[in-house]
Amino acid sequence: MRSTVARNNGNNEYIYKFTGGDPEQLADQERILKEAGLDVGRWGMYPAVQTAEEYREGLAAIWERKPKGWPNYQHPFTTLGVCTEEEFHGALSR
Repeated sequence: MRSTVARNNGNNEYIYKFTGGDPEQLADQERILKEAGLDVGRWGMYPAVQTAEEYREGLAAIWERKPKGWPNYQHPFTTLGVCTEEEFHGALSR
């Protein structure tokens, strides 16, 4: 599963969604996002935020806490500079 960005034509929509896990994992990730002070909405069953900056902040919070499902975010972690490939694989092997 990969986290994705969905676009639509509405204003103030929660378009940056976190899709890395099953429903229980997503609920735990949503709690972490809220604890990080993010304004979290929903995109269907997925927790979502409104801006790219919030999305990166949310990824950083997930990286820091590493809840179940965190490895599903490898691509956005590394492409958005939350961690390097080496850091990701090091954390994965622990």
